[in-house]
Amino acid sequence: MNLKFSLDTQSSKKTQYEVPSAGGNIGRLYRIIDLGTQQTTYLGETKMTPQVMLVFELPNELTKDGKPMSISAIYTKSLNEKAKLRGVVKALTGQNITDENSRSFNLSDLIGKVCTLDIINKTGKDGIVKAYVQNVSSALKNIPIADAHNEPLIFDLSDYRQDVFEKIPAYWQNKIQTTKEYLAVANRRPTTDDIPF
Repeated sequence: MNLKFSLDTQSSKKTQYEVPSAGGNIGRLYRIIDLGTQQTTYLGETKMTPQVMLVFELPNELTKDGKPMSISAIYTKSLNEKAKLRGVVKALTGQNITDENSRSFNLSDLIGKVCTLDIINKTGKDGIVKAYVQNVSSALKNIPIADAHNEPLIFDLSDYRQDVFEKIPAYWQNKIQTTKEYLAVANRRPTTDDIPF
């Protein structure tokens, strides 16, 4: 599987940010961020899982400033038969993903693709409402969609670029920096002591 590609920072303050409406929303994928191998726990089982974050802008859900809201979803970085990411790729491309063509599929080709996001809102114990992507399906036809607002961003740990990494929110930078993939990249990168003058 070819992953040639790779939100706001968490704060101690209990701040309610604007969240998109629950239900079906138009989404346009504008960021793909390779999160590296992260520790995950599911049904009491803890394991290390390679992850990728997809970030969508919502052209029809605007902030008070008139800008499209954004929402992110994290997936296991896999296109095997049972992987949720496989269904997302199908929704964005309209094409079936098979075990054979998944090996050569490039996630970066998804940038700019439009889909329908089924969004749910949940209130945490702190009283803060957060929005989550419950499902991704094909875009509805004949619905007007505004032009893209956000600059596309693709971060790939296997093709590391510091200038792209610096555009990622600090919270996610910190999580990425703990991964074996990032540490391998950091050990290969030259330091200022290695640069001749």
